[in-house]
Amino acid sequence: MKIIIISIAAIALSACSAPHTAKQNNLAKTAELSEPITVPAVMDETISSFVEDGHVAGYSVVVYENDVETYYGEAGLADIDSNAPMKRDTIHSIYSMTKPIVSVALMTLYEQDKFELDDPLSKHLPEFKDMRVYAGDNEKGEPIMVSPEKPITVLDMLRHTAGLPESFWGGPDTESKVFGTETKIGIENTLNEMAKAGGSLPLLFQPGTQWRYSWAVDMQSLMIERLSGKPVERYLQEVLFDPLGMTDTSYYVPTEKQHRLATIYTKAENGDLEKNTDQFTHDLHRKPHVMKPGSLGLASTVDDFAQFARMLGNKGELNGVRILKPETVSLMTDDHLPSNLADKSFLGNRGFGIGFAIRLVPPQKDKDLYGHIGEYRWGGAAGTNFWVDPEKNIVVVIMTQRMPFDGKLNKEIRDAIYNVRHRSLPNSDDNQ
Repeated sequence: MKIIIISIAAIALSACSAPHTAKQNNLAKTAELSEPITVPAVMDETISSFVEDGHVAGYSVVVYENDVETYYGEAGLADIDSNAPMKRDTIHSIYSMTKPIVSVALMTLYEQDKFELDDPLSKHLPEFKDMRVYAGDNEKGEPIMVSPEKPITVLDMLRHTAGLPESFWGGPDTESKVFGTETKIGIENTLNEMAKAGGSLPLLFQPGTQWRYSWAVDMQSLMIERLSGKPVERYLQEVLFDPLGMTDTSYYVPTEKQHRLATIYTKAENGDLEKNTDQFTHDLHRKPHVMKPGSLGLASTVDDFAQFARMLGNKGELNGVRILKPETVSLMTDDHLPSNLADKSFLGNRGFGIGFAIRLVPPQKDKDLYGHIGEYRWGGAAGTNFWVDPEKNIVVVIMTQRMPFDGKLNKEIRDAIYNVRHRSLPNSDDNQ
């Protein structure tokens, strides 16, 4: 097992070899940093235990406080069979952490006045013009379809209140089977084909009345293509990855880099880690695919994604490279959910902005995730995670590759980062 802690000065020195991008640390900021919240010894012990106890094969985490790196640690292996160690340049499947990247890219077009949040979605994606809404079943068990009470807006798509089915992407949508529909869309289809198929499905509820995690971010990718006139992967490269120095973030990982891809593991029935043998998972980054989704599909490193997260934490700018205006970042990280939503699914008492879950209340019980009001975050199916805590000016990026996402590890790493492992609050099952 290997734990590596690299000093702030060493990080700043090594970054000097990357001019003309945001991939540099500002050593002058070190003087502004008071006593760091994160304690390296506590962090080392915590991430080592994740590997020693068999929860993950490998784990890495980087913490920035006031935009100064105060901790980096890695433990375990990126691949068990080859004994390849987890490293800073290990490439990970980030799955749903693709979503906030795509949302940020779309909002750069918002800043160019290409759309408004209250625009009908059909203004930009006419496939969603004549929608139907499922309103229950009649006495014969047949679905009742009604007209929308209002059109789907762009904001509905951005905040997951459009009424779109949850599991449409990547296979038959089990919810739409209720309607006698079985539409298959996969990664070898185009985003245009996805929009055409998706627009033919009924909505599960009236737009704006519930929150339902869905494939709406794939349609954000399509909006980027139509509004910019460029393939979404090129737009991401030009607007985000190149300016921020995210040199290892992409959908397809080139052959010469594929040895750096971490293996994804699952837990066997006996509790041991076993390699995920799903062909889709294996091929996701090793072969070029037709579709470049917004819901998933990007691969990245802990440092690459930290560039993106630090940019957000700095209100849209990193080391002189501005991606978004401060007011746009504030707009994205405000809660946009109506107070009278009938259902918020797994969000619980969290809000949702544009691309992020938003913390609305402080932790009330010992089992609640530690953090502060105003924090925004998201994670990926294989355990990757990130958050920005504006109150404490902390940015955290976590990389690991184990399915499914482990909420227990998420709580333990948060307690370690904030050094509150021995807090004593009443127990609760709330997840904030």
